[in-house]
Amino acid sequence: MLAEYGIGLTDMVKTASGSDAELPRDADDVAGFLARIRRVRPGMVAFNGKRAAAIFYDVPSGGLVYGRGVDRADFPPAWVLPSTSGAASGAWRAEPWHLLAQAVAMR
Repeated sequence: MLAEYGIGLTDMVKTASGSDAELPRDADDVAGFLARIRRVRPGMVAFNGKRAAAIFYDVPSGGLVYGRGVDRADFPPAWVLPSTSGAASGAWRAEPWHLLAQAVAMR
């Protein structure tokens, strides 16, 4: 059903599962993620939470702000959004998700 809206899902960890705190950092496959995104060429990418975005950008998660991320060469615009996980409910804010929705609507 998401594909009907042009939405696809992927992640950077294909060899482990669990909460963000349980995922070993060496399980992240940034190169594989980049290759998948560059192959499919979506109009934009959204990170559901700061963990994956921090690893993707190679910065501490505390150095990230929610909203449009820093552009990377040969990569679609990326958004860093508050996690939808119940474990992250203390950091939940709807505003960054609304900004993403506005950006999608303008495409």
